[in-house]
Amino acid sequence: MAFKQWALLLTGGTAAVRLSDVYGDGTGVVNARSDIPYRQIFLQAHPSNGTAIYIGDNDLTAPDNSAFVLQPGANQPQLVTLGPFDTGPMKLSDLWAVALSGGNPRLLISGVPF
Repeated sequence: MAFKQWALLLTGGTAAVRLSDVYGDGTGVVNARSDIPYRQIFLQAHPSNGTAIYIGDNDLTAPDNSAFVLQPGANQPQLVTLGPFDTGPMKLSDLWAVALSGGNPRLLISGVPF
């Protein structure tokens, strides 16, 4: 399977969004058919975002409860790389994101499927 990429639009509210929402199966819906395992996942805040994006492992992801933070900026775009995994791959449904301020920030997601 080839390299995949998406842009996940966040609402800029306090509710975390499951990254697998990019598949279009419905908000918070995990569909085994589309929620495939990845050898490697890359996450980046879109350079035009005006707010930080917090990434975590559950729906309680918030600034004080996150694994990492993506700070946007055209000069220094940050990239988080998860993997590569030989065993125990990750799925997008394993990760959640939240951006607390408005402007509809976008999270750029790309991955290398198993």
